[in-house]
Amino acid sequence: MSPRFSRRRSPLNSYERGDVIGAINCFYDITSRKLVEETLRTREAELALVINETPFMLTRCSRDLRYQFVSQTYAEMLGCQPADVAGKAIVDVIGQDAFETSGLFS
Repeated sequence: MSPRFSRRRSPLNSYERGDVIGAINCFYDITSRKLVEETLRTREAELALVINETPFMLTRCSRDLRYQFVSQTYAEMLGCQPADVAGKAIVDVIGQDAFETSGLFS
């Protein structure tokens, strides 16, 4: 991979007249950061593929009992899309009765 650079430019102003008298250019080698970002995107895509292609109902919930993500199979069981569930409270999605009778969250 060829190096990637980020450039920042700052004009230098003359204090007396306010005219631009020059500029400072700084270049930063961000190659390693871009490689890590690309690797992370690839891994996230692979994980999403595994989660959404599995026949099992998979979910990940936060400590405050909100769905962080759900598998396609789980969303289909609920009759919606995964994006419709993400971020919502579990009780709001499955209902108060199912939430209480599950016994998982007591």
